[in-house]
Amino acid sequence: MQKTMQMQIKKINNINLFAKNAVALATAFAFVVSASPLETYANQKQINPTIRQNAPHTNPDFTLHGYRSTSFGMNQEQVIQAIQDDFGLTEEQIKKEVHPNSKTPILSIKANNLLPNSGQAIISYVFGYVSKELIQINISWHESEELNAKSLLKISAALQNYLRNIGFNTEMIETAIPVNDDQLILLRAQDDQNNLALLLLKGLTKNKMKVTLSFQDDANSLDTFKGQSTPQ
Repeated sequence: MQKTMQMQIKKINNINLFAKNAVALATAFAFVVSASPLETYANQKQINPTIRQNAPHTNPDFTLHGYRSTSFGMNQEQVIQAIQDDFGLTEEQIKKEVHPNSKTPILSIKANNLLPNSGQAIISYVFGYVSKELIQINISWHESEELNAKSLLKISAALQNYLRNIGFNTEMIETAIPVNDDQLILLRAQDDQNNLALLLLKGLTKNKMKVTLSFQDDANSLDTFKGQSTPQ
């Protein structure tokens, strides 16, 4: 009995220590990932938001328009075609649903190794409640037997480095924003059109870890039922 209690206490202490050091670990992994692999990711378009450079102005930056062949404002038929072009999937392999709270239509797919050796990711394409046009793309990696917490931190570090270097105005980039004791926004970047890139880490103290990269169209204007956000 005493041995069991000691094991439980040790497990709790390990979880608390992991939560405290999650940001430091992610930062450390960021230094381990060299510039060369990140350039390879971009060249291979493994993780490559659709970006267009604005005409020069006081604070030149990039405008985020979507992900791969999809662009904000597309309807479902256009996005389905883009998914088929990007991933070679049939329409039957695309899951269709409506979020119970935000009432937003969602198309979801599974994709392997968007980053080298990153395992399976789930990509969700979210459409406006009123407009029925693409307003958000979420790409998530979940802790599993094939993808442990250490691997997820490596993925998050690579994504954080990538987002820092795709052209966002540095004054519009924020890092390490606590949401609660279990969730942390690793990076938040916004362009001058209010389009948003968000890198979120969940599972610091409870449940399994999850890393989500979210691209959002005009994050200041939610096209959802009663303005409710669609969870990442």
